[in-house]
Amino acid sequence: SFESVVDSNTAEISNYCLPGLLTLLTNTTSFVHEPLEYFEELLNASCQYPNYKQVFVTEPHAECTPFASMAIFNVNLLYPSTVIEATWHARSQMAFALANQFFGCFITMRSWRDWWLLKGLALYLTSLYTRRAFGNNEYRYNLNQDMLDVIRYEREENPIRLDFAPIKSELDVTHVNNRRGTMMSSHYLEVAAKKAHLVVRMIDDFIGREIMMQILNKLMCLATTACLKDASLSSRSRLHISSKSFSRVVSTLTTKDIQALLTQWVYESGIPKLIGSFTFSRKRNVVELEIKQDTTVKGSKKFLGSLVIRVQELEGSFSQTILLEDSVTKYELTCHSKIRRNKKKKIPLISGDEVDMDLNQMDVECPILWIRIDPDLKIIRELQFEQADFNWQYELRYERDILSQFEALEALKRYASQHTREILGTVLDLSTCYYRVRIECAHVLTDVRILNIFYKFRSRFVL
Repeated sequence: SFESVVDSNTAEISNYCLPGLLTLLTNTTSFVHEPLEYFEELLNASCQYPNYKQVFVTEPHAECTPFASMAIFNVNLLYPSTVIEATWHARSQMAFALANQFFGCFITMRSWRDWWLLKGLALYLTSLYTRRAFGNNEYRYNLNQDMLDVIRYEREENPIRLDFAPIKSELDVTHVNNRRGTMMSSHYLEVAAKKAHLVVRMIDDFIGREIMMQILNKLMCLATTACLKDASLSSRSRLHISSKSFSRVVSTLTTKDIQALLTQWVYESGIPKLIGSFTFSRKRNVVELEIKQDTTVKGSKKFLGSLVIRVQELEGSFSQTILLEDSVTKYELTCHSKIRRNKKKKIPLISGDEVDMDLNQMDVECPILWIRIDPDLKIIRELQFEQADFNWQYELRYERDILSQFEALEALKRYASQHTREILGTVLDLSTCYYRVRIECAHVLTDVRILNIFYKFRSRFVL
């Protein structure tokens, strides 16, 4: 028999567990009403099921399996109030199951090849909730981890094609055919779901967040109307969604065509590998940027489209969008700063802060502090950027975006200088710095074999 607890905020939500786990169940599920209310507010539509049940069992088929009006979870997701590190994962799984009540269970896929769209929409809604609940840093960190997982799978395992519909010949199908869902490995499905989320996020960026919410609301309204008693038989098709129907709704409401985006990221596999570098022309006061695309590595392809470049100069941060049209792209970016001889000044950052920087380490002939490519993960890409060690050091120390800091940490593994060690130690000691960045700082310090600095600051990680 199961023990149960009804949500204290709404009687429509019930939770069930095996005997002896009621305390853990109460602690773990106390928040469930929050994502439900958030999704209803975000979509401007109510959940169509009168009640919702969560059941925690041992050895289920998957960690989270959503059904209409209920979800089955692994009992290992339950945790006591004294454990905080399990919170994000457990709440993400339960929020994902709730997102499926809108897209996945109520609105379903028209055919198996449309699986990616429902999975991507559910994960997209889940990520919006976790961003609200856990903050932007955790959101961006996990978004980047998803992208790295997709890149790693395509490079080391097999291609990921989310929809094989345009393929005319069976000979063109490589490794996995998603017309037959039961033939897919669980690992492939897991990584493909992450790619689906990234693609839906790209659609959101292309059409805009407000329009995206209007589209999802439109889909919910059409599906709700189809459930009425006097609804025609033909309207029942609105309960199902496909890549084509979604694209048609987007085109109707926005006059924008997402077909090119779907072709590049849904109907085709491959992840572009971008290799960038820059030089500064003092005479013309421009940044000469070069971006190459390496199509020789496994799972790579050429990317054609726009790319955001963000340059942090002495006078502030400036962004510019360039167009990649070939294997090698060269651009000249206007520099807005002049070389200054004084070594200390307040530098305005993209965050709006102004910070004092010691500029003794930088090149006196160049006013560029650091450069970032695609800083907001607008596309799925593998990035390799070359700049001097002091550029990475300034980026790690003063850039507030955690993805920028992780990029700098990865690069600084190659520069085991005294100043690098000092910067790593400074960031490691910053209590205001994101904890994952500080942990990675400790790992980088060990990578460059500076164990004495690690031991000096290890007390800050003792619980």
